Amino acid sequence: MRIDCFDLETTNLKATFGHILCGCFLPMDPASADVVVFRLDDRAYRNRRDLADDSKLAIAIRDYMERSFAWVGWYSKMFDVGFLQTRLLKAGADPLERRMHIDLIYYARRPNLALHSSRLDAVAKSFKLKEQKTELEPDIWNAAFQLDREAMDYVVEHCTQDVRVLKEAFDILSPFIRNIHY
Repeated sequence: MRIDCFDLETTNLKATFGHILCGCFLPMDPASADVVVFRLDDRAYRNRRDLADDSKLAIAIRDYMERSFAWVGWYSKMFDVGFLQTRLLKAGADPLERRMHIDLIYYARRPNLALHSSRLDAVAKSFKLKEQKTELEPDIWNAAFQLDREAMDYVVEHCTQDVRVLKEAFDILSPFIRNIHY
C-alpha cells in the first residue's frame, strides 16, 4: 500500500485561469528518497500547438495518484485536489478517484498546536526540520509558464522540496491524527 506525500505547483490559485506546472510525489516508505516528478515541459505532456495545454500532465498526475492507497498533502483538500479535478474536467477527462487523504494543515492548527502560522514553512522553521522550503518567486513562476527551462527547474525544485518538508512534517504531526477521511 503506497502512501504518497504530494504537491502541485500552478500558475494561478484558480484552476479556470491557471495551469499545472508540475506535480511531485514522495512515497512515505522510509526506504524511498526519490521524488517522482511530472512537469509541463516534459515532451510526454506537451502539446506542440498549445504550450499552455496541461491536459496530458493532469491526466498523468491523476493516473499516478490513483495507484496510491492514500495521499498526504498540505492544504491539499482545499487547493491541490480541487485544482487537479478542475483541470481534468476542463480537459474532458475523468476526475480523480477519491482516496484516503491526510491534509496535515489541519493538525498544525488549534487545538493541536498554537503556532504563529499554519503554513508549512512555519512548521519547518518552528521545529527546525532538516528539510526547509525554498523561496517562492512570482517572476520565476511566470517564466516557467513560458516553458523557460531554468525557471521550470526552479519550480520543480521548489515542489520537490515541499514534499520533502511535508514528509518530515508528517513525523511531527502524526501523533495528532485520529481519523483519516477522503
